[in-house]
Amino acid sequence: VRVMSLGQRLELTPNPTFTNSSHLGSPWQSREIENRPIGLFFSTATIGSARARDIDYVKRWKSLDLHADLLPHIERWRKSSTPIVCLQTELADHDRESLSQMGVTFPLAPGASFADTADCIRSSRGVVSIDTAVAHLAGSLGCPTALLLPTWADWRWGVERRTSVWYPSVSLFRQQEHGDWNSLDWAEVRDAMLA
Repeated sequence: VRVMSLGQRLELTPNPTFTNSSHLGSPWQSREIENRPIGLFFSTATIGSARARDIDYVKRWKSLDLHADLLPHIERWRKSSTPIVCLQTELADHDRESLSQMGVTFPLAPGASFADTADCIRSSRGVVSIDTAVAHLAGSLGCPTALLLPTWADWRWGVERRTSVWYPSVSLFRQQEHGDWNSLDWAEVRDAMLA
């Protein structure tokens, strides 16, 4: 049995006391969310940089390509007048420029702490993220989160579930075709964030 399969094999259930733990600070609050931004985290690789050559296959297939996979959807979200912030601190210059032209802002400086990221999440309307520590942080804070998953997602997200057993505020959105992020139901992702 592989180590990462133990939770499923042992039929472990999540510990509900972890969500909104006091060591994370105050939880996400749902009041007055209309003007809050949507937080976005889309890549574990700094695409186009020298580092991208060193990123392993797993990180590449769970990341979105900004230009091919994400920009068309950001354009549609902008029509709702909801601001968007990028929760990533490492971005290729051309990606940062493309996002800036779409009105996306960058509240976190390079080297920002996890506490800084938690503060940004608490002040957001919700988070759209791939499977990273940021998604887990948002879920732990109780923030509405749209988790974008590849067809071969990590075991903790199950195979067909639409909700997370670990974090009640996290909704799961899966690729329908391997490697094709456009096979996601992006309208449902948008609706989940604007609800």
